Amino acid sequence: MFTSILRSPTSFFDTTPTGRILNRFSRDLDEIDVRVPYYLEFVLQGILSVLGQAILVCIIYPWFTIPLATVTVLFVILDLFLNAGVRELKRIDSIRKSPVIQHIGSTLSGLSLIRVFNQQTLFTKRMYHYLDEHMAAQLVYRLSSRWYVFRTDMLSFAINVCITAICIYTKGVVSTATVGLALASMSSVCDFFPYLMKMKSEFQSRFTAVERLVEYSYDLESEAPLEDLGKSVPRDWPEFGKVEIKNVSLRYRPELPLVLHDIEATFNPGQKIGVVGRTGAGKSSLITTLLRLVETEKGSVIIDGVNVASIGLHTLRSAISVIPQDPILFQGSIRYNLDPFDEHSDMAVWEALEQSNLKKVVEQLELGLQAPVATAGENFSVGERQLICLTRALLRKSKILLLDEATASVDLETDQMIQKTIREAFIHSTVITIAHRLNTITNYDKILVLQDGKIVEFDAPDTLMEREGSLFREMMQAMGVSTVEKMNALT
Repeated sequence: MFTSILRSPTSFFDTTPTGRILNRFSRDLDEIDVRVPYYLEFVLQGILSVLGQAILVCIIYPWFTIPLATVTVLFVILDLFLNAGVRELKRIDSIRKSPVIQHIGSTLSGLSLIRVFNQQTLFTKRMYHYLDEHMAAQLVYRLSSRWYVFRTDMLSFAINVCITAICIYTKGVVSTATVGLALASMSSVCDFFPYLMKMKSEFQSRFTAVERLVEYSYDLESEAPLEDLGKSVPRDWPEFGKVEIKNVSLRYRPELPLVLHDIEATFNPGQKIGVVGRTGAGKSSLITTLLRLVETEKGSVIIDGVNVASIGLHTLRSAISVIPQDPILFQGSIRYNLDPFDEHSDMAVWEALEQSNLKKVVEQLELGLQAPVATAGENFSVGERQLICLTRALLRKSKILLLDEATASVDLETDQMIQKTIREAFIHSTVITIAHRLNTITNYDKILVLQDGKIVEFDAPDTLMEREGSLFREMMQAMGVSTVEKMNALT
């Protein structure tokens, strides 16, 4: 199941709440590993015990077979009637629990912001709302079980009346000891049987967890194969870093509109490309097509003569370095976060740290490269986390570097350090930057301007600044930069 979820496309995570996924790995796995085996063992042992004692009574009193068969049929009808709804009630109970888990997780992760904006009351009310919905679903499920147990108790009482009447009617035919054995056996059966049927109902309802885990293990949509199935590429691919985007259109899901329309552009080896546009213009979607996070509706992306759709995702994504807007760090050591597959020597790691201006920070730590990194890198500032991601890219020395608004959340000083390192260390690499601060890309070779998912401008920044009606020029003027000279002075 874990592998299946990891191989799911991004659309799955866009439409599936985190709480639901966590519910599969927590509650549902607990149901299968602990509850289902327990109930199965109990039900099997109970059925054998009840059958043995019922057969014993039928041997002593053959007439008892008739009322026993009648009540058994009523038990089966009652059981079928209950099972028609109890599994659905259990499913609703599990679904209602997912928002509770998700709300707890999101509240804990954003606790500082909640306190800053004084929204504790709002989040508490939401928690009460989710708990009310979950408890209402659980109450209905529990009440259905009590409804079932009450009626099985009534049928058990009828069985007791029948065996008692038969014992009285056949007085003197069998010995007193045998009568006592029959009454004791059937009394034990009648006391235990309602509980056994309740356990059987619980066992059946727990199988909704099995259904959900099977769905997540085998029925989820998967991304393209990780490894190359047909065309193989050289080990040093991409050698130059030329990117050709040919007539690409993209939509995130079949029912959604296109977010990119007929994109056509070529990024030559070593060029520095800035991608700008207003919110929703399709900037991040362009990065998505290069990494095949979502398959294109039409068109193709070609890197150094290789159509990326014809190679495995592992081959493609291993060849491209990405510095995201939100730096991702994993719990472990600094070295593990920089070189998780242990492909580089300590000397190479230190050299990369020096290039990213992070060497002094790491040297000051007691354990150096082995210094621990907390969950999500909480023991480092946002700027330091971003520099660690930059160091990771420096180690890989990829021919293509993607920056998705990488400096949007850092201070100006860190931003300048990152830009300086990129200019010096990636001089021979193709760099594609989605820019939040336009001053960081004014010295780039070309600027690609997107609007409503279409390319409206693609030229050198100086040329765009001199062009009347240029959208890039309008954005620069909104920053107070109206001439090429002022723009060049920003860098």
